[in-house]
Amino acid sequence: AVLVTGGDAGTEVCVRDFLFRDGCVTMLEAPRVPGPSPHGTGCALTASITALLARGRSLEAAIMTAREWVGRAIAAATILGAVNGARPRLVVGGDKE
Repeated sequence: AVLVTGGDAGTEVCVRDFLFRDGCVTMLEAPRVPGPSPHGTGCALTASITALLARGRSLEAAIMTAREWVGRAIAAATILGAVNGARPRLVVGGDKE
């Protein structure tokens, strides 16, 4: 299975990711969180998916839960300013999931 994320692409109002699995393609769409796109969201997404898989979730459930968590994290995050041309960093508090 391959998950292709499209956070940097898509439209101004939605984010589209694509799950390629067993010869099928599933498009996953979610509202885009307004504001800057912080650095580290892809890492947060993959770490969340990995943790959820380790806890026994199915691939689809892990992806959906992780995408929801990252969306909430972006919306609630403190965005630290860019330094030396680097993109802003995503800083979030703890989450039970």
